[in-house]
Amino acid sequence: MEYASGNSLEKFIKRTGKLKMDAITFYTAEIICGLQFLHANGIVHRDIKLDNILLTGEGHIKIADFGVAVEGMFGQRKVKGKAGTVKYMAPEVSCSE
Repeated sequence: MEYASGNSLEKFIKRTGKLKMDAITFYTAEIICGLQFLHANGIVHRDIKLDNILLTGEGHIKIADFGVAVEGMFGQRKVKGKAGTVKYMAPEVSCSE
């Protein structure tokens, strides 16, 4: 795993306060690119939250904590079961049986 020398995005925001719109746009774009890469390779993270988004020393994003990730998710295959942090789950996941 590649080393990310900065803090999590959650700690960074708590330390620095509200982010400017250009920073929000930049970080969001990097997170989306990372998720697109994962999904293109059949990986579903299942626990995306600010604490699992790390900043490198150069200010780029790294997605971390793949403990509940699922691999091999291609085509119409669906993830079964709940995993991740409840308050960050999509409603359709947290409400499923």
